[in-house]
Amino acid sequence: MKIKSSILSLAATAAFVSSASAVTIDIVGSTAGRTAVYNQVLAIITETSSAASGATLTGSNQAIIHGTFGAVPVIVRLNFTGSAAGVNQVANRATIQVPFFAETVGLSGNTVSVPFSGGNIANSAAEIGYSDVFQTTTAFRVPALAVEDEIAVIPFQFFRHSDGNTSLTNVTSQLARAIYGGAGSVPLSLATGNVADAAKTIYGTGRDALSGTRITTFAEVATSQVAVSQYQPITSATNGTGIVTALGATSTGGFTSGSFVANVLNSTFGDGTSGNADTIIGYLGASDWPAQVAGNAVALNFNGVPYSVANLQNGSYTFWGYLHQFNNGFAGFSAGDATAVGNFYSSLRDALVANPGSGVQPISIMAVFRDGDGAPVGPNLE
Repeated sequence: MKIKSSILSLAATAAFVSSASAVTIDIVGSTAGRTAVYNQVLAIITETSSAASGATLTGSNQAIIHGTFGAVPVIVRLNFTGSAAGVNQVANRATIQVPFFAETVGLSGNTVSVPFSGGNIANSAAEIGYSDVFQTTTAFRVPALAVEDEIAVIPFQFFRHSDGNTSLTNVTSQLARAIYGGAGSVPLSLATGNVADAAKTIYGTGRDALSGTRITTFAEVATSQVAVSQYQPITSATNGTGIVTALGATSTGGFTSGSFVANVLNSTFGDGTSGNADTIIGYLGASDWPAQVAGNAVALNFNGVPYSVANLQNGSYTFWGYLHQFNNGFAGFSAGDATAVGNFYSSLRDALVANPGSGVQPISIMAVFRDGDGAPVGPNLE
């Protein structure tokens, strides 16, 4: 248990006793690596119970897992706040509190769905973070993280929404710059070269400024991280689900989670333009790709190259970044608990390096490398 943990209400005291000796480890960061992180957390601990904000752990941005790490009782709390947000939260953990599930949530049953709201939430500092961009690419370069490990490769793809125009099969860097660095939309003819498509439109949607997926995307296509224009479509249900009822206004903002972008891309237009006219495109990391398959959104080639592990490995597909795991020390724990958290950090890092899974690829398979986000891809001669 953290010395700094928030004081719980008297009503929760009785339930809290059962977990009082556990070491609480809080994790934040990249939604693009979410599924890989969940799977490897479960691989290195023995789970006794858990809860999540959604129907499944891997599909949820917030979760709590009770169990043991070796002989140490642990409570692992996760809130996938976005890569840049996670960098800021861990680098400045002495002053920034992050909402997590309260330690008393999820004490019975596995993956019980619990609302992430009200008395189910407690604020705490984060120990471990994940990002699909380097700290130096974010706006939060100071203070420097104590440890930043490159542990895997995250591929990204552009998708078009499920009933978008079938003639759109490819996104070039130039097309992405024209959309996201321009007015948020372009005529379809700019992509197809067919003048008959001039009256049809491609609309761009995507993530907010704290997202590593967004930072990676705009670094890769060489457009501004600040002068951004994209749509945040309005749907008939929450978090991008249902049908698209309106495109909304363009802004520099965006969705807080890749799962919300995935929901929009899985939706259909509710304005009578479905099928052959207007098309929404968006960018997603590997953790959100399974949702696309289920929803029939269509993956697009990038600069003429389709995504495959082979194309990623040989360098012909360049829309990717490194998954980073990081910490800024473990102040606030007793000496024994800090050792346990450090061992957990190392075990989780090593598990992800060896077998990231969930569409995230091991660095060891790569025949190419890059020195930074959006940097040239070159041969790995080591």
